[in-house]
Amino acid sequence: ARRTVIRPELRALLKNQVYFSRVAFIDPVFKLRESAGRWDFEDLIALLPKTTQGLHVAWNTKELALENARLEVSMDASGRDFALENSDLELLHYSSFGGNYTAGFKGLLKSAIAGKLLSSGVSFKASANFDYGGLASLKGSFEAHDASYGAVTLAALRADWELFNMRSKIEKKN
Repeated sequence: ARRTVIRPELRALLKNQVYFSRVAFIDPVFKLRESAGRWDFEDLIALLPKTTQGLHVAWNTKELALENARLEVSMDASGRDFALENSDLELLHYSSFGGNYTAGFKGLLKSAIAGKLLSSGVSFKASANFDYGGLASLKGSFEAHDASYGAVTLAALRADWELFNMRSKIEKKN
């Protein structure tokens, strides 16, 4: 990243706890590679602290942002590669007790499929509400705009969803 901003939550530090009011990466570049079913970042995930609580409870950042990010993904198993360019991501966390999250993403998706270039502006917005039992509700939207695949173009495509009482639906399936 060209620049990184990390703002600790000062009240939490006084209580010997580590929380962040904002973590932002400006102009970051992420390159993810998969080979034989294994991702090249698995060693980093192994460094995360082990917890019996879900990530929604252990998350310690109020705002996580990526500004003007580039993500390159190469998947050997499927032969697919794609890039997200000029991307902005914002994840907001509203409670230190599980709680509410909102996420927003926008960027330019590029890939080659069957020898043809796929390009589309994409955006995603979602809100998730967790309680200690897990995901309680989820709502959001996805939009693709100015999409092209070879000679085919699409001005806009939008999908919206709302899912409530998620925990009881998941329990019923198990």
